[in-house]
Amino acid sequence: RVVDRLMNWLYRKSAGIRVISPGVRESLIAKGVPSSKIVVIPNWVDTALTLPKEPDRAFLDDMGEPGSFRVVYTGNLGLAQGLETLLDAAQILKEDPRIQFYLFGAGVEAQQLQDLATRNGLANVRFMGSYPESEMSRVYSTADLLVLLLKDVPPFHITIPHKLYYYLASGKPIVGSICGDAANVILNAGAGIVCRPNNPSE
Repeated sequence: RVVDRLMNWLYRKSAGIRVISPGVRESLIAKGVPSSKIVVIPNWVDTALTLPKEPDRAFLDDMGEPGSFRVVYTGNLGLAQGLETLLDAAQILKEDPRIQFYLFGAGVEAQQLQDLATRNGLANVRFMGSYPESEMSRVYSTADLLVLLLKDVPPFHITIPHKLYYYLASGKPIVGSICGDAANVILNAGAGIVCRPNNPSE
C-alpha cells in the first residue's frame, strides 16, 4: 500500500512517463494515469555489437556436436523463466542426437536445473556458463534457434525481456514460450513462433 501511494504520487507529479511496452501503458491508464502523459519507448541494443554473423567455428568446436541443430537459451537461469519447461522439451527429444540444447547464463535455479538434467539423463543439454556481453554475438552466431521463456504470470504478460531485442538483432529464429507483449513482438516482427508457457510438447 505504501509503494502504491508513492507511485501514484509520482504519476501525478510527473510531466511524462516512459514505459517499455504497450501493456505497461495500459496498466497505468487503468490506474488513472492520463494517457497523454505516457509514451512507449522500447528498449534497444547496440546493433554494431549484436548483428547477424556466420557461425563462429572456434566457438562451435568448444560447444561440441558441431553438426547438430543447436537450440540456444541465454540469460538468467532464474525462477521467472520456468526453464524446467525447456528441459522437459529436451526430455521429449532426447532420443534424437541431432538436436542439442545449450543454456548460457547463471542464476538461482542453475544448480537445480543441472541436477534435473542429470537425473533425467539429458545428454542433449549442456550448461555453458556466463559470457560477457562482448562475446554474446559469437554465442548467437552458433544458434540455429533461440528460445525465450517466461512463466504464465500476469505481470509477465506486459514484460518484454531485454534479451528479446538481442535475439532479434542476431537475426536468428525465435521460439517464445510466452504470452502477452513479448509474444506480440516476435509475431509482429515475423521473427519466429510462440507457444503457451509451461507446455513442453508445444
